[in-house]
Amino acid sequence: MKQNVWSLYWQRLKRDKAGMCGLSMLLIFACIALAAPYLALHDPQAVQLAAKLQGPGREYPFGTDHLGRCIFSRVLYGAQVSLAAAGLVLVSVLAVSLPLGMLAGYTGGMVDQIFMRLVDTILAFPMLILALAIAGFLGSGLGNVMLALAAVWWVSYARIVRGLTLAAREKEFVMAARAAGTRTLPILYQHILPQVLGAVIVLATLDMGKLIMAMAGLSFLGLGAQPPTPEWGSMLNDGRPYFQSAPHVMLFPGLAIANVVLACNLFGDALRDALNPQGMSLSE
Repeated sequence: MKQNVWSLYWQRLKRDKAGMCGLSMLLIFACIALAAPYLALHDPQAVQLAAKLQGPGREYPFGTDHLGRCIFSRVLYGAQVSLAAAGLVLVSVLAVSLPLGMLAGYTGGMVDQIFMRLVDTILAFPMLILALAIAGFLGSGLGNVMLALAAVWWVSYARIVRGLTLAAREKEFVMAARAAGTRTLPILYQHILPQVLGAVIVLATLDMGKLIMAMAGLSFLGLGAQPPTPEWGSMLNDGRPYFQSAPHVMLFPGLAIANVVLACNLFGDALRDALNPQGMSLSE
């Protein structure tokens, strides 16, 4: 009996234990972010100077920071900020790179030439350094950091989409649609997009962790989320002066970042293998 192709992909993904572990971790972090108001033991912004720099204990499972704020509660709320911000940046990147990359790869000519010169110019600079410069120009704030990352991150996606589109437009079903007089936009949406979407989804899954790290790095430098907003990168910056005397202040937000990045990498690798048609056996 013939199975749906997506069910085949899911069956292959389920056989990858590391990938399922990564997916489970991502779902757990997503649930934590959604349920943060119910799981938090204290107000994440409440200052209790009498309880500052306390170690992990019953009342404060992750201890307190230099202002006596509950690190456990701040890590929970930080999941909301970090995951939501990285997700919004990825959505923005895809919204820009997919249409531009497909249009440039499909039409070719002058449009493609102008597009590639723009892409080459932006890629001449290291992405994180360019994002740092844009964020510094725009000013501190999580919104400005998200805009800066989106402004430099879309380029690599658009170039990959363009390359996939160049290969897809030479396939027989696309050429048949062109010969039948189908317009450009329906061809891009109905024929080209399904050919490039799988690779882009895998890339986005792998890049989720990179974006979280980049956002945390910019927040660590003071350009991202501003106090008293709980965000993992800014929490690392707050705990930096107390690393030797109270290492728990940096330990738990650092572990949160590391675990999310690990989960994204595990799931992204498994998703790449599952969506690879060359690895699908005839029995499947």
